[in-house]
Amino acid sequence: PDTITADVTVGFITGSGPGPSVDFTLPPGTRRSIRANDFVPGTWDVASRVKSTGGTVVAEHAIYTPSHLTGDATAGPGTALA
Repeated sequence: PDTITADVTVGFITGSGPGPSVDFTLPPGTRRSIRANDFVPGTWDVASRVKSTGGTVVAEHAIYTPSHLTGDATAGPGTALA
């Protein structure tokens, strides 16, 4: 939602501890989808942390089941992390 480019890091955390992360540049007015399964395959116990520098980003958490018959998405206010 910003007019400047954002440098973004998405880190994954599993029940076993910190997992991999992915870095990318997000141009103004664009969006990007990231499949957690591509970075932490074989586990349902996954959380993510989205960190942005330069520009503001909005993160959405969507869940899709293997059957593609159901899904879920949540939206909420941003939270500043110390």
